[in-house]
Amino acid sequence: EHSIFAGPIRPAMPPGTPPVLADERFRFASVAFARYNPTSVEGVVTELPFGPNHAIRSRLLEGMRLCESIGPCGRNYPMGSETELLLRLRARGEGVVFVPSAPVVHVIEPHQVSLRWLWGRGFRFGRGQVRLDPDVSSRQLLGAPRYLFREAAVAGVQAAYGTVINSRRKWERVIAMGIACGAIREYRALGAQPASVTMRTT
Repeated sequence: EHSIFAGPIRPAMPPGTPPVLADERFRFASVAFARYNPTSVEGVVTELPFGPNHAIRSRLLEGMRLCESIGPCGRNYPMGSETELLLRLRARGEGVVFVPSAPVVHVIEPHQVSLRWLWGRGFRFGRGQVRLDPDVSSRQLLGAPRYLFREAAVAGVQAAYGTVINSRRKWERVIAMGIACGAIREYRALGAQPASVTMRTT
């Protein structure tokens, strides 16, 4: 009766990972490491799965194409290609079944637990959020919603004052700053050159 399935994603952190990043309560664990575990029982869930652990029946993809304007392309791109596809499937009425007995261990590389990499991850995530759900109603500044500039500035100041490298605030605010900066970049890019959605076959 169902066609989309998702299982838990458990990040396997490298030796020397700051404890705050390995903590399941870390605010951006899903953004940074694709951690996914919405419930402990099998059943339909509202949370869309992440790329490392989901399955879609092939019949659902007949006649569908993947969007080429979002997803991996070089080192700097708007994240969210699987999410974009899943959003379209959900709009058609398809639900997601969570299967807790089908976990995946997602290996995290040492360079992925650095401030620089996590800022970049946030940047790509922010770009993708604009592609997936742009804010067209808020007041604009330099081609992007004004609140994003405030969020980027506040997060930057808070990250700078989180001088203890293992402090939760420092890590979280670095990612938050990346998200805001990535969103600003994408709004400005789309404003300068209207996006054309190019599709590729599955």
